[in-house]
Amino acid sequence: MYKIAKIKIESTNINKEEELDDIEWLFTMYYRNGQVLENYLIEDYIDHYIVTITITDDDALESKYNNKYINDQLKKVKISNIQITVNDALTTDSCHCKDYDRFYLVPSIDISSPIYCSKCEKEIPLYKLPHYHNDEYTPILDFIKMYHSLSNLYIYGLKDSYTVKEIMNPKSTFNKLGLKICKTYSKILKKDVLLKINNLHYETLQDPESFIELEKCPKCKNDLEEHHNSFLYQKECKKCKIAYED
Repeated sequence: MYKIAKIKIESTNINKEEELDDIEWLFTMYYRNGQVLENYLIEDYIDHYIVTITITDDDALESKYNNKYINDQLKKVKISNIQITVNDALTTDSCHCKDYDRFYLVPSIDISSPIYCSKCEKEIPLYKLPHYHNDEYTPILDFIKMYHSLSNLYIYGLKDSYTVKEIMNPKSTFNKLGLKICKTYSKILKKDVLLKINNLHYETLQDPESFIELEKCPKCKNDLEEHHNSFLYQKECKKCKIAYED
């Protein structure tokens, strides 16, 4: 479960602007390492700061999960206290499985982790998985930001063929990038990572005519395997490693 945390940082630098830059850079590093969400508030007091931020699980800020960039930045920023205050009401519980069969990369407008467990079908905080590239998860996080942009264009009125194609067509530039990320990460995790492709009918619930019943994979034309007991997806192409929402 995501938590709201209040982090006390001691003021040790006469140069206020430089000090705030160091604090902002620290939380950018935490975000790229999957330990916190991107947005936060900084309260400025005489001799300290209070940063209010959402952490991605109870133990997200434990030092064992820090990467080299965070540890280097912590030499400049003095954290004196971390208080976890309450659950984030906009999130659900995360995966607590001891091992994994395979994974899904799930583009979503939610703020949650985009990597899901195939057993419990819950999100896995990124910091609990091996790094994707350069001790970070930046390519995965950037991919989800791209989805947010495309989804917002669609939801707020630009229902043009380009936007629909990028989200729904497995051969689009966006989904090709998703499949490339899945392929790369599956080598790191040593387990399959499937890309979930959304049907926009479920994104808006406004246009029943937009619903497309999939029987064959649009990419390879093979028959799709049905999964009636999954809430994440309903059909799968094992050849292309794509999970489709139907």
